[in-house]
Order: sequence, then structure tokens, then C-alpha cells
Amino acid sequence: INTPQLTSGKTYTLSAKVRFDEGTTGAIDKLRLVYRTSPGEKILLEANSTNITTDDVGKEITIKGTANVNYQITNLDRFYMSISFVDRDKINGGFKLYDIKIEEGSTATPYQPNLLDAPYYLSKVALGENLIKPESQQPVTNSNYLINTYNIKPMVKGKKYTITLEGTKPATQVFRPFFTRATGDAWEVGDLQPVEGLTNVWSKTFTAADDSHPTTPQVQIYQVPSTSVGQCTIKWLKLEEGNTRTPNISEYK
Repeated sequence: INTPQLTSGKTYTLSAKVRFDEGTTGAIDKLRLVYRTSPGEKILLEANSTNITTDDVGKEITIKGTANVNYQITNLDRFYMSISFVDRDKINGGFKLYDIKIEEGSTATPYQPNLLDAPYYLSKVALGENLIKPESQQPVTNSNYLINTYNIKPMVKGKKYTITLEGTKPATQVFRPFFTRATGDAWEVGDLQPVEGLTNVWSKTFTAADDSHPTTPQVQIYQVPSTSVGQCTIKWLKLEEGNTRTPNISEYK
């Protein structure tokens, strides 16, 4: 969830309400809600369920955390919120997390403005246009070094883009995109990284090293290294302009 930028040097409190479904077992004390930066993934605020016990299952519990927020704005692309379990632990059951709030100061209150709410923040980022041509958007499964080639709309050298896919791969492999250009070999942007909180979703923000090929702009997704290829799937691929990953949907509901 992309979030607004807080002021470095100020104290803020992050809070939320959580309710674990009746009968839920497992890591109920390892849920964490964090506000962080990208790149670098530095955690600036955290609210967690460390104090929740089995006696709290089925009840509405408020989790909160306070910190003095400090960061250097240099090279930061965005601020965002993520929900996860410590050490990728799991629960057997379900939970609801709601009424998420960030407010200035060291106390969670019912009356201070929520800095996540409009007009302080418009919570739904405009959806980025998918630059992948529709005819290329077919799910693919194979064990090839080059998993698939996608036709794209032209890219411009020096502009920022974000590429995201949903897929599976062997643990030894990484997804690595290459982009065609007019002269020379295709250029790469490095390995796609897992998106925290989403299963089998991988993403990368980068600056275009060159213009797209003038007549056949394409992106090729490889599995690397070539010496240990295995079965990979790509359900969908999204390429969008800018440094923000937006959902692979046509509209917000």
C-alpha cells in the first residue's frame, strides 16, 4: 500500500485494529504492520501483535507503535505500508486488519487527523497503464531459459518504469527482464524482487538505459542462471511508467 511521506525528525504513531477469527491458531503474535521506505526497505514505524495471546482470538485488539521517523530523502522512490508475519511464519485461520491510522505524536487518539485519509492522502493511487500489448498477455509455463517474449509500447531512455509479474519458479532461479533496442544487445535491469505481502508476485523499478527498438519494442523474461533451468510460470506481466507498482486491474472496485 503506497502511503504519504511523513516529515523526517518528527514522532508519529501507527495503529490499527486486528481481530483473529475464532479458532485461529499459529503465529498470532507475529503479525506486523510496517511503514517503510523504498529502495532500502528501511522500517520507520511498526505496529505488531507481540502481546496478543490465544485468549485474544475472536476479540478486537488495537496494535500500535511509536517512533521518531528519520530518513534521508536522497534516492528514495516511495513510502509504503506492508503486512506480514515475522520469519514468514503462518497462522491456521484468518484475521481482519482495519482502521489503520498514522498520526503525529506519541499517542494513538480517536480525534487527531489520520494522515492516511483524504484530504491528507488520496488512498488509491491512479492505476498505471500497462505497456504490455494485450496480444502478448497469455499465461505461459515452460522450462526454457527464455521463458517468454512480450510486445510492448515504446519506452524512452532516462524515464523510470516499474515491471511486475505474477509467476512461479524454482528456488534456484530468478526472473530477469531484457529490453530490445535499435542497436546492440538487449539491455537488462537486474533481477525482479519478491513483493512483500503478495504471494508469487515479483517487481522492479528501474530507469530505461535506452530507447526501445523503433519497430519491434519487446521485453524478454529469462530465468537465470541458464545452468539450472526448471519449470516456470508467468500468469501476467505489467510494465508501467513511473516508480510505483499499481495493481494489475482495469479499475478500482
